[in-house]
Amino acid sequence: MQIGKLNKRLILQNKTTVSDDMGGFTDSYYDEATVWAAIWPASGREVKQSDKTTMTIMTQIRIRYRSYLKPWERAKFGNTYYNIVKILNHEMRNEYLDLMVEDVT
Repeated sequence: MQIGKLNKRLILQNKTTVSDDMGGFTDSYYDEATVWAAIWPASGREVKQSDKTTMTIMTQIRIRYRSYLKPWERAKFGNTYYNIVKILNHEMRNEYLDLMVEDVT
């Protein structure tokens, strides 16, 4: 991949559990790293559930290899948040990671 195609600034966020001051816990995210990425749409589908139709958009993101990235983390680009669904080590060379993500905003 040409280095110039990684032209989007992406924030990788990690999940933590915090107390909600009422005896329970809630998930919260904090910024872990800001990386250069290439982002493109991969697929979309409509799902009808309980008389409600929702659109699920899958997006593919490519970043430089990071050994510590986990699927429970998420990515943020602009005002859009993405849940990481799958992490693929591009050609098993430890150069790039392809993230299959789902739009959550």
